[in-house]
Amino acid sequence: MRIVQANAVYDPAARNPAALLDLYRTLTEWSTAVVAAGADVSVVQRFHTAASIERDGVRYEFVADKEPPWLSTKGAPKPLVDAVAKERADVAHVNGLIFPQLVAAIRAQCGPRTAIVVQHRGGEFPIRGSGLVGVWQRQRWKGGLDAADAISFTAAEQAEPWRAAGVLGNQRIIEIVEASTTMRGVARERARTAIGATGTPLVLWVGRLTTNKDPLTVLDGLERALPQLPEARVVMVFGDDTLIEGVEQRVRA
Repeated sequence: MRIVQANAVYDPAARNPAALLDLYRTLTEWSTAVVAAGADVSVVQRFHTAASIERDGVRYEFVADKEPPWLSTKGAPKPLVDAVAKERADVAHVNGLIFPQLVAAIRAQCGPRTAIVVQHRGGEFPIRGSGLVGVWQRQRWKGGLDAADAISFTAAEQAEPWRAAGVLGNQRIIEIVEASTTMRGVARERARTAIGATGTPLVLWVGRLTTNKDPLTVLDGLERALPQLPEARVVMVFGDDTLIEGVEQRVRA
């Protein structure tokens, strides 16, 4: 099976394609794992310069265009679409449910022979507004996403707000955990010593401090449990600190 993965955004701080691949470990490790499962995998990646790289059995084709690094929901750069179509893949995997026009353009170029799967990459339902503007936005999104054969979410329930808004049609919903890790377990005491953390139990919470991840509800649950676990400690690891003030206030209280 030939699979092409289309990635429509990039970090402009990356100096060259190799540096970008070093940053995008989910992209590279997922691709490498699918190759190990027996598929022929290529990746078409937007970037500020064009290049071709092969790494761990995966072909990475970098294409340049005049669009900003974070592609607009209305964007469908021709160099990107043409490069995806050139792969003549059995499956086109599009990263991000927020690029409906890109999905439609890939369908138009690839035709019916290529199955298109669009992966939801997290975040809240992005379409806001009511009245005619809201209706028009939803119809525009639905028109693009209708070109997909399947949509993947971490859990099927995450598709509900999209379906309720009329953005998704009858596409098949696939449950796929968005990312994994190459980390492997080590002895507990060795790990505790390495990170300098104590606690019985020691609880780890990983997630963005955003309303979507809802850290305040996590803290509500911990507040109920901790009186029965006086030696417990909790470590919160996050990348987005949008709700940091509310979380810190809740912790202090």
